[in-house]
Amino acid sequence: KRDTGFTSGPCLITFGAELFSFRNLSLPFSDKKKISQVLPFELAELSPIDISGQLVDFLVAKSEPQETEIVAAMLSREYLGEHLRQLQAGGIDPDTIGISGLSTAVKIASDEPQNFLLIDFGSNWATLFVVIDQKICLIRSLACTSDNFGQANIDSTFILHAQQTMLASQLLDLRR
Repeated sequence: KRDTGFTSGPCLITFGAELFSFRNLSLPFSDKKKISQVLPFELAELSPIDISGQLVDFLVAKSEPQETEIVAAMLSREYLGEHLRQLQAGGIDPDTIGISGLSTAVKIASDEPQNFLLIDFGSNWATLFVVIDQKICLIRSLACTSDNFGQANIDSTFILHAQQTMLASQLLDLRR
């Protein structure tokens, strides 16, 4: 903040998707308030970590009157708190906290393509965003190796892991 001369205005921060844990769930109702109330209990059964230490949010992947499919994202409250304290010590108080790559996937989905896969590459991680019918249906981060410049290597191992993830999701027909 000091080096850029930024004094005021909106502040958005994003964390790498690899820091989040994602789960896909189907619930027998569509009311978002009810989903928010029930979600921690549903995730507690599915999560290998203590859900009380996680900040939870969700996206609606598909909604019908009697069923809603969601993508839930969880981030460690401790991790978030530590980073917020560091930012606030530097005079930065973010208005919004997001997931790196998510706003890009949402923007592309709101335009034209109905179905697509966005791969957001970092230096040691790549995140897959699967969009079907203009809705994000799956988010998964995969480890990848880096070259001497810190750029992600797209090798046969990464391609295999991406294909396995897509096949396991059963969202897209990869045989075409």
